[in-house]
Amino acid sequence: MEKGLTLAPLVVKINPIVNLIFTACITVFVGCYRSVKPTLPSETMSKEYAMRIPFVAILEIQFTKSQVIVGIPETLFCGWFALQKHWLANNILGLALSIRGIERLSLGSFKTGAILLVGFFFYDIFWVFFTPVMRSVGISLDVPIKLMFPTSNSARPFWMLGLGDIVTPGYFVALALRFDISRGKRPQYFKSAFLGYIVGLAVTIVVANWFQAGQVTAPDR
Repeated sequence: MEKGLTLAPLVVKINPIVNLIFTACITVFVGCYRSVKPTLPSETMSKEYAMRIPFVAILEIQFTKSQVIVGIPETLFCGWFALQKHWLANNILGLALSIRGIERLSLGSFKTGAILLVGFFFYDIFWVFFTPVMRSVGISLDVPIKLMFPTSNSARPFWMLGLGDIVTPGYFVALALRFDISRGKRPQYFKSAFLGYIVGLAVTIVVANWFQAGQVTAPDR
Protein backbone atom coordinates (compact mmCIF):
# COMPACT_ATOMS: atom_id res chain seq x y z
CA MET A 1 0.00 0.00 0.00
CA GLU A 2 2.84 2.40 0.82
CA LYS A 3 4.26 1.86 -2.67
CA GLY A 4 0.81 2.57 -4.10
CA LEU A 5 0.92 5.99 -2.49
CA THR A 6 4.35 6.51 -4.00
CA LEU A 7 2.91 5.75 -7.45
CA ALA A 8 -0.20 7.87 -6.88
CA PRO A 9 1.21 11.15 -8.32
CA LEU A 10 1.75 9.37 -11.63
CA VAL A 11 -1.97 8.56 -11.93
CA VAL A 12 -4.01 11.09 -9.98
CA LYS A 13 -3.48 14.55 -8.57
CA ILE A 14 -2.66 14.28 -4.89
CA ASN A 15 -1.43 16.84 -2.39
CA PRO A 16 2.28 16.10 -1.82
CA ILE A 17 2.06 16.89 1.90
CA VAL A 18 -0.87 14.49 2.36
CA ASN A 19 1.01 11.89 0.33
CA LEU A 20 4.11 12.42 2.47
CA ILE A 21 2.29 11.96 5.76
CA PHE A 22 0.27 8.93 4.65
CA THR A 23 3.30 7.23 3.08
CA ALA A 24 5.44 7.73 6.18
CA CYS A 25 2.71 6.52 8.55
CA ILE A 26 1.88 3.43 6.51
CA THR A 27 5.58 2.59 6.23
CA VAL A 28 5.94 2.76 10.01
CA PHE A 29 2.79 0.66 10.45
CA VAL A 30 3.99 -2.06 8.08
CA GLY A 31 7.49 -2.07 9.56
CA CYS A 32 6.10 -2.43 13.07
CA TYR A 33 4.00 -5.47 12.30
CA ARG A 34 6.80 -7.06 10.32
CA SER A 35 9.01 -6.67 13.39
CA VAL A 36 6.76 -9.03 15.34
CA LYS A 37 8.26 -12.49 15.00
CA PRO A 38 7.85 -15.73 16.95
CA THR A 39 10.56 -16.43 19.50
CA LEU A 40 12.96 -18.98 18.12
CA PRO A 41 14.66 -21.59 20.34
CA SER A 42 18.12 -20.56 21.45
CA GLU A 43 21.09 -22.12 19.70
CA THR A 44 24.61 -22.75 20.90
CA MET A 45 27.81 -23.38 19.00
CA SER A 46 31.14 -24.83 19.89
CA LYS A 47 34.17 -22.61 20.38
CA GLU A 48 35.91 -24.36 17.49
CA TYR A 49 33.06 -23.60 15.08
CA ALA A 50 32.83 -19.99 16.26
CA MET A 51 36.54 -19.51 15.49
CA ARG A 52 35.93 -20.78 11.95
CA ILE A 53 33.04 -18.44 11.14
CA PRO A 54 35.08 -15.50 9.73
CA PHE A 55 36.94 -17.81 7.35
CA VAL A 56 33.81 -19.71 6.33
CA ALA A 57 31.92 -16.48 5.71
CA ILE A 58 34.61 -15.28 3.33
CA LEU A 59 34.91 -18.52 1.35
CA GLU A 60 31.33 -19.78 1.27
CA ILE A 61 28.51 -17.78 -0.31
CA GLN A 62 25.20 -19.55 -0.77
CA PHE A 63 21.95 -18.46 -2.43
CA THR A 64 18.57 -20.15 -2.62
CA LYS A 65 16.68 -20.38 -5.90
CA SER A 66 14.14 -17.81 -4.74
CA GLN A 67 16.92 -15.38 -3.83
CA VAL A 68 18.45 -15.73 -7.29
CA ILE A 69 15.09 -15.27 -9.03
CA VAL A 70 14.24 -12.17 -6.99
CA GLY A 71 17.80 -10.87 -7.15
CA ILE A 72 17.82 -10.51 -10.95
CA PRO A 73 15.01 -7.91 -11.21
CA GLU A 74 16.29 -6.25 -8.04
CA THR A 75 19.71 -5.79 -9.65
CA LEU A 76 18.13 -4.37 -12.81
CA PHE A 77 15.99 -2.02 -10.73
CA CYS A 78 18.99 -0.76 -8.75
CA GLY A 79 20.81 -0.29 -12.05
CA TRP A 80 17.91 1.86 -13.31
CA PHE A 81 18.16 4.02 -10.20
CA ALA A 82 21.94 4.31 -10.50
CA LEU A 83 21.66 5.47 -14.11
CA GLN A 84 18.52 7.63 -14.04
CA LYS A 85 18.24 8.74 -10.38
CA HIS A 86 14.47 8.84 -10.85
CA TRP A 87 12.43 9.93 -7.84
CA LEU A 88 10.16 6.88 -8.14
CA ALA A 89 13.08 4.45 -7.93
CA ASN A 90 14.51 6.50 -5.08
CA ASN A 91 11.24 6.24 -3.13
CA ILE A 92 10.80 2.50 -3.63
CA LEU A 93 14.34 1.82 -2.43
CA GLY A 94 13.85 4.23 0.47
CA LEU A 95 10.61 2.55 1.53
CA ALA A 96 12.24 -0.88 1.37
CA LEU A 97 15.16 0.31 3.51
CA SER A 98 12.81 1.93 6.03
CA ILE A 99 10.59 -1.12 6.47
CA ARG A 100 13.59 -3.41 6.72
CA GLY A 101 15.25 -1.14 9.25
CA ILE A 102 12.20 -0.99 11.53
CA GLU A 103 11.70 -4.72 11.15
CA ARG A 104 15.25 -5.79 11.99
CA LEU A 105 16.46 -3.43 14.72
CA SER A 106 15.15 -3.45 18.28
CA LEU A 107 15.81 -0.76 20.89
CA GLY A 108 15.53 -3.22 23.75
CA SER A 109 13.82 -0.89 26.23
CA PHE A 110 11.59 2.18 26.39
CA LYS A 111 14.31 4.03 28.30
CA THR A 112 16.72 3.60 25.39
CA GLY A 113 14.01 4.69 22.96
CA ALA A 114 13.17 7.79 24.98
CA ILE A 115 16.83 8.84 25.15
CA LEU A 116 17.20 8.28 21.41
CA LEU A 117 14.10 10.31 20.50
CA VAL A 118 14.92 13.20 22.84
CA GLY A 119 18.44 13.33 21.43
CA PHE A 120 17.20 13.39 17.84
CA PHE A 121 14.61 16.03 18.75
CA PHE A 122 17.30 18.54 19.68
CA TYR A 123 19.52 17.27 16.88
CA ASP A 124 16.85 18.10 14.29
CA ILE A 125 16.08 21.49 15.80
CA PHE A 126 19.72 22.56 15.51
CA TRP A 127 20.71 21.08 12.15
CA VAL A 128 17.43 21.80 10.33
CA PHE A 129 16.41 25.21 11.62
CA PHE A 130 19.72 26.84 12.58
CA THR A 131 22.17 25.56 9.96
CA PRO A 132 22.06 24.92 6.18
CA VAL A 133 23.60 21.46 6.60
CA MET A 134 20.44 19.45 5.92
CA ARG A 135 19.70 21.43 2.78
CA SER A 136 23.20 20.93 1.42
CA VAL A 137 23.06 17.22 2.21
CA GLY A 138 19.72 16.92 0.43
CA ILE A 139 21.21 18.50 -2.67
CA SER A 140 24.62 16.84 -2.72
CA LEU A 141 23.72 13.24 -1.84
CA ASP A 142 21.80 11.61 -4.68
CA VAL A 143 21.08 8.35 -2.86
CA PRO A 144 17.87 6.92 -1.33
CA ILE A 145 18.25 8.53 2.10
CA LYS A 146 15.05 10.53 1.62
CA LEU A 147 11.60 10.22 0.05
CA MET A 148 10.68 12.68 -2.71
CA PHE A 149 7.11 13.80 -3.42
CA PRO A 150 6.52 15.74 -6.68
CA THR A 151 4.75 19.11 -6.53
CA SER A 152 3.39 21.50 -9.14
CA ASN A 153 5.62 24.28 -7.82
CA SER A 154 8.59 24.87 -10.13
CA ALA A 155 10.46 26.67 -7.34
CA ARG A 156 10.06 23.59 -5.12
CA PRO A 157 9.57 20.57 -7.41
CA PHE A 158 9.70 18.10 -4.51
CA TRP A 159 8.69 17.83 -0.90
CA MET A 160 11.23 15.66 0.88
CA LEU A 161 11.28 13.52 4.00
CA GLY A 162 14.46 11.95 5.36
CA LEU A 163 14.38 8.25 6.15
CA GLY A 164 15.47 9.09 9.68
CA ASP A 165 12.08 10.73 10.25
CA ILE A 166 10.50 7.35 9.50
CA VAL A 167 12.92 4.78 10.85
CA THR A 168 14.02 6.41 14.13
CA PRO A 169 10.53 6.94 15.61
CA GLY A 170 9.50 3.67 13.94
CA TYR A 171 11.87 1.79 16.25
CA PHE A 172 10.00 3.15 19.27
CA VAL A 173 6.53 2.46 17.83
CA ALA A 174 7.56 -1.10 16.94
CA LEU A 175 8.86 -1.60 20.47
CA ALA A 176 5.47 -0.53 21.83
CA LEU A 177 3.69 -3.04 19.58
CA ARG A 178 5.94 -5.91 20.62
CA PHE A 179 5.46 -4.95 24.28
CA ASP A 180 1.68 -5.08 23.89
CA ILE A 181 1.88 -8.48 22.22
CA SER A 182 4.20 -9.83 24.93
CA ARG A 183 1.59 -8.85 27.54
CA GLY A 184 -1.10 -10.71 25.62
CA LYS A 185 -3.35 -7.67 25.55
CA ARG A 186 -4.80 -5.31 22.96
CA PRO A 187 -2.25 -2.94 21.34
CA GLN A 188 -2.85 -0.08 23.77
CA TYR A 189 0.68 1.33 23.88
CA PHE A 190 1.12 0.81 20.14
CA LYS A 191 -1.98 2.88 19.37
CA SER A 192 -0.78 5.71 21.59
CA ALA A 193 2.75 5.67 20.13
CA PHE A 194 1.49 5.45 16.54
CA LEU A 195 -1.00 8.28 17.07
CA GLY A 196 1.78 10.35 18.62
CA TYR A 197 3.93 9.72 15.53
CA ILE A 198 1.16 10.85 13.19
CA VAL A 199 0.54 14.04 15.15
CA GLY A 200 4.26 14.74 15.54
CA LEU A 201 4.95 14.25 11.85
CA ALA A 202 2.04 16.50 10.85
CA VAL A 203 3.21 19.24 13.22
CA THR A 204 6.76 18.91 11.89
CA ILE A 205 5.60 19.35 8.29
CA VAL A 206 3.48 22.38 9.21
CA VAL A 207 6.39 24.01 11.07
CA ALA A 208 8.86 23.21 8.29
CA ASN A 209 6.48 24.69 5.72
CA TRP A 210 5.87 27.77 7.89
CA PHE A 211 9.58 28.50 8.35
CA GLN A 212 10.57 27.17 4.93
CA ALA A 213 13.14 24.96 6.63
CA GLY A 214 14.33 21.45 6.00
CA GLN A 215 13.29 21.50 2.34
CA VAL A 216 15.54 22.00 -0.62
CA THR A 217 15.13 23.16 -4.19
CA ALA A 218 15.93 20.03 -6.12
CA PRO A 219 16.24 19.45 -9.86
CA ASP A 220 13.16 17.92 -11.46
CA ARG A 221 13.47 14.28 -12.45
